[in-house]
Amino acid sequence: MDAEELNETRQANEAFITSMTSRGGIIDLAVTIEDVLTDIIAWCFYPTKKESNSDIFDTLNQLDENGIILKATLLVKLDFSQKIDILKTVISAKHLLPMAKYKNLMAEITTNLTHIRKFRNKLAHSPLDISPTSLKSLTYQKPGKGTYDFQIIQYKNGKAIKHRIDISGVKTELHIIVKCWYQLIQLFALLKDDTEDARACEILSTMTKEEGDYLLKKLGLKH
Repeated sequence: MDAEELNETRQANEAFITSMTSRGGIIDLAVTIEDVLTDIIAWCFYPTKKESNSDIFDTLNQLDENGIILKATLLVKLDFSQKIDILKTVISAKHLLPMAKYKNLMAEITTNLTHIRKFRNKLAHSPLDISPTSLKSLTYQKPGKGTYDFQIIQYKNGKAIKHRIDISGVKTELHIIVKCWYQLIQLFALLKDDTEDARACEILSTMTKEEGDYLLKKLGLKH
């Protein structure tokens, strides 16, 4: 291995560091979002009464035995896109909320869930571009600290599409995910007639990006 090949190997390692931490964090949170969505759908089919000491964020423990069985046997087989479609349908069909009153919240949740699903899929199914041209174009931090960006290759409609993803873009995606999480919990609280938690989550979901960054730092997701 000559000096140029050794340098490319080192550059690839730095790109992998950033790719793994960035993609891993996004995918992990997206899985959590889908799981919360699944719990809410299961609850809609088998509603449980509100308990004064229940934690609205602990969505799984809000389900009764029937809800858990539905989640584990049927809903688990549906993809993210199907669950997004089912959410509004079941709420409307069972008249669980006055849809006209909350149409804006439902629209925002649907839009954010769809965005999260598409971005997650792009990250999960697109390999890292470690071609010499790509590696040379990246911005490197200190050795062993990764890069400020990375490039992935998405294969779609018979074409190879390259996407540059930087740390700033990842932070924006994290902000969208956290916002959507609070919106889902707000919706769940409304379904359970828990106006206090619903209002709290509404406030949290409208945080500015700076406020969201502070929260992400507290969660250990931002340094």
